[in-house]
Amino acid sequence: MISLSSVFRFQKKIFYFAAISLYAILFLPFIEQIPKITLDENWIGNTAHTFTVETRFGNTVPGWDPLEYFYLLPFFIGTLFKIFGTTVLTARLIMVAIGLIALFGFLLILDHIDLSYRIRFGLTLLFITGQSFYIHFRWLRPEGLVLAFLIWSVAFWLQSRYFWSALCIGLAISTHPIALIWGIPFWAGMVWNLLSFRNQKKEFLFSLLGGILPLILLGLLWTFKGIPTPFLSERSIASQSNPLLFWGYNFIQFIKTYCQGWKRTGLFLVESGILIAGLFFWKTERRIFWFSFLGLFSFLFGIVFVNPFRRRYFVMIVIYSLIVMAFLIKWLNQRQALWKWVCACILIFYGLNNAAGIGYLWAKGRQTTPYSEIREKIIPFIPKGSSILTHLEFWFPFQDYTVITDPKNLLKGSPVDYVVMTDIFSKALSPITEAPSIHEKQVRDTPFDSHIMDLIHQKGHKVFSFATNGYGTIEVWKLSL
Repeated sequence: MISLSSVFRFQKKIFYFAAISLYAILFLPFIEQIPKITLDENWIGNTAHTFTVETRFGNTVPGWDPLEYFYLLPFFIGTLFKIFGTTVLTARLIMVAIGLIALFGFLLILDHIDLSYRIRFGLTLLFITGQSFYIHFRWLRPEGLVLAFLIWSVAFWLQSRYFWSALCIGLAISTHPIALIWGIPFWAGMVWNLLSFRNQKKEFLFSLLGGILPLILLGLLWTFKGIPTPFLSERSIASQSNPLLFWGYNFIQFIKTYCQGWKRTGLFLVESGILIAGLFFWKTERRIFWFSFLGLFSFLFGIVFVNPFRRRYFVMIVIYSLIVMAFLIKWLNQRQALWKWVCACILIFYGLNNAAGIGYLWAKGRQTTPYSEIREKIIPFIPKGSSILTHLEFWFPFQDYTVITDPKNLLKGSPVDYVVMTDIFSKALSPITEAPSIHEKQVRDTPFDSHIMDLIHQKGHKVFSFATNGYGTIEVWKLSL
């Protein structure tokens, strides 16, 4: 006779298998094309590659990369680069794997809330089709790993495993300082809960130990490299002469970039509205109130202290919205059918809006020329051992050559054998929307300006060019300096 527990175990296995399959179906296609390469991916990839070659955290291309000072992502990515090779494909597959780990953590949270598998499947679809999650678990940016640690920190906290929850907070901060906007409030809330409600001093000490261990390693790194004061001061409120004007400007610019006019306004209203609604449960459902408060406080904390508060940071608030959604649905199961229908309509609207956004990305980005194809077409024209002057965005395809990404070096007489260039990177465009970025200069600090172009035309000749989708017409020039 088949027991009821064995049936439940079978249902759980089927559910997990379906979730993983849907995740792979959505996240793996067009992985090199969507989104287009970002400047930061080359900075981070360069730091990780330097770690594999020289066993140090360093950045050999122009630009100040804070991940020289926050060790976890370049250590993790660099270790896998050593095994699988340094390519955009490898980097993005690693980020997809990190997203899968985050998905497992989210499924554990749903297990703890104990919803029906039908509702769990719906919430899992919202996670998998979320535009913010789709982007962050594909491109090489630290926010994806920070988000995974946030999800697991919540999962461990719900299981009363406070050491591991705090450890995830410390690891997140060791990945990128943006984790402070949720890490500090979350850890403070954990301590307050342990000491005020449960009087569990032993668990408090464990949570303290778990959070401190990764930060000790971070402190040791800073002992050798110095404290990253330029990054921290540049991105903080301390750099602003008028804090009140800055807060208003920071919020308005965030709304402009996140909502993209009217396109994503509905998403923002649902994500923020659910957290605001959760505050009204402060007397009846403490966990709904608590996660709502954490999400809103982290958002305000970021607006006040982070300069600028970019739309990609909001993904850490979105996951709080999904968690509160799950608890609200659990609460609504015991209420009138009208509220259930209202909640269902809101979530269907939210899911369809997200799905439409990913469909738009697929339709627009699937024809983008993959980076592996760019490399395959160009390297037959460039002998091994050559030095290449190119855009920072093209560091990845030629990382096994001597790559020079600052055109000013050409004016200084640095030895350059070949130039690989395109006009598409002359403006600061979003790799997702392809609209001008309001946070960046419209012309880069190190462009291929008229003086450099004149020198290239005088001293070189074009050996190859080809048109791409998404990256303009790429030209290869041989120089005779």
